Amino acid sequence: SIWSYNGSSYVTYTAPPTPATTAWYLRGTTIDAGGNKTASIERKGNVTITDAFFTSEKTTAISATGVSRFYVNTPEYQGGNVSPAAMRVRMETKVAKGKTNEGTSVGMTVVSYYSGASKNTGDGEGILNGLKGLDVYYGSNYTDSKGTVNVAIGIQTNGYISSPDVKIKKMYDVYCATGPNLWNSDTKNYGVIVLGNNKKSYFAGKTGFASGIQLSMNSAEESLSSDKYTLRVNSGKLQFHDGTSWKTIKFE
Repeated sequence: SIWSYNGSSYVTYTAPPTPATTAWYLRGTTIDAGGNKTASIERKGNVTITDAFFTSEKTTAISATGVSRFYVNTPEYQGGNVSPAAMRVRMETKVAKGKTNEGTSVGMTVVSYYSGASKNTGDGEGILNGLKGLDVYYGSNYTDSKGTVNVAIGIQTNGYISSPDVKIKKMYDVYCATGPNLWNSDTKNYGVIVLGNNKKSYFAGKTGFASGIQLSMNSAEESLSSDKYTLRVNSGKLQFHDGTSWKTIKFE
């Protein structure tokens, strides 16, 4: 045996059994993961990470069509009023009285960059077809599915203030910043693109367009740099650009 000191006295260290007993099973089995350091693992209970980071890395070159770092199978529910969630992120922020936090409290940050040098790609000077910060798929996935979904929403924001003693000066449900510093002048920078001729957009409140509204565009990828087919307000007058010049719209 090996003698070790626990802070107050010397105790005997006993080696774990072989294979080691762990809190994890090999995925899809009831076999203890033991000393297996490469196979997929799972456990039935909850996992809580406190005051630490959960990281996922894979530096080897891959050619698979999809790799999941976080995957959850949601259970089947038999009626009731249940709101299942594959992932919930909750962060509560407090600032001491008399203090000011000049930073920004963020519930979740998604970072998706085209990176530089790596262990496998050298300087990383290849071509990437697309890059997305967040990709959301929703609706019904299986061709043999049956049933009814009353409302399906891709992304929903719910802003609220529960206490009269909390003052929030401005609230934005969706906020698109000015964008990156464009080193390449050929980069087209769009705020919002909605594709699909049958889709409808609805704004219950007032909507402001500082530079006008461009109409009759054939595609979202068509250049919006020209004034062609733009409707604007100029010096209190409503104007429309017919492709050649601005025309003032007169109301009878």
